[in-house]
Amino acid sequence: MSSTWSEVVVVVLMSLLLGPLAVQGAEEATGEPMEREPAGAVPSSEPSAEQVGHAIRAYIDEVQMDEGDFTMDDEVTGELRTLELVQVHEHAAATAHGYTMCTDMRDVVNGDVVDVDFDVEWEGGEPFVIDARIHKVNGREHSAAETEEPPLPLAD
Repeated sequence: MSSTWSEVVVVVLMSLLLGPLAVQGAEEATGEPMEREPAGAVPSSEPSAEQVGHAIRAYIDEVQMDEGDFTMDDEVTGELRTLELVQVHEHAAATAHGYTMCTDMRDVVNGDVVDVDFDVEWEGGEPFVIDARIHKVNGREHSAAETEEPPLPLAD
């Protein structure tokens, strides 16, 4: 192995084992500066669907601990639904503000299967839920927009 490759291997091993101190030592040993991310830099990688799902589960758990139940206002029926989590779906969709992920929940009062969409944002590397809305009930679309009466035609 050439002396250049030996130096590279040493630098990589030192970086992995000793972190920032190794980088400083490697710079002194080779006489060449190493590139570093600025302090406090957020990794550029996108969060996984698993991370988004974990944020949703944590949010539901937190609400249940604080309030006793996870409840949502049903904008279509006007009722307050008490829901329990059945599952978090496996896929997250990227949005302009973060990610949306679907969950299946069960209404503990009447047994309805309620599809709730959660919007999750990342701030400072930490996820948080910013919105939740009922998307479907028992497999059927469910929104206030669908229940509004159509506008009346204009008179001639």
